[in-house]
Amino acid sequence: MRDARDRSEYSKMYRTANADRLKKEKHDYYIKNKDEINAKKAIYREERREITNQKARVYYEKNKERIRLYQIINRVRYWATQTRNAHKSRGYNVLISTDDLHAYAETVETCYWCGLKIDWIPKPGKVSACLPALDRVNNGKVLDHIWTGPEDKSEGAVMITCHKCGTTKQNRTHDEFLEYCRKVVRIHQ
Repeated sequence: MRDARDRSEYSKMYRTANADRLKKEKHDYYIKNKDEINAKKAIYREERREITNQKARVYYEKNKERIRLYQIINRVRYWATQTRNAHKSRGYNVLISTDDLHAYAETVETCYWCGLKIDWIPKPGKVSACLPALDRVNNGKVLDHIWTGPEDKSEGAVMITCHKCGTTKQNRTHDEFLEYCRKVVRIHQ
């Protein structure tokens, strides 16, 4: 019994004294075997997909009210997290952090295009035109910073608009959408 305790103490001391070296070795091993490790992880995830989904459904059913309350209390943070993840899953290279997107979203009260108040709390069963949408200002595949204004022509700029304006803008750049709006006004004046 004493030997096991001694080995455990020695092991803790060794890991503490050599933490940097061990971390580097682990990182180097991962870099060297990255493809193999990721392939094994993908197989494991695929094999366990149904079990994972079932656990998620059970958890959601048990905690539905608590989850909904969290979404309401942390509505802007929840939106920032969900929006980032949705863009990632659609193949965009999302470099802007959830914290940066959340901080920016906290400052947005109205849609940049139409001026309507952004409705941060979605109503169950209803699609509000004023729900927030993340607009890729110049429709790049990289999302890396908050748009700084009309002079910002970079590909990775994002801004928050209402869902209706975001849908209307579609894949137009900022300047193309402005020209489109002017065209609509000219036709109907």
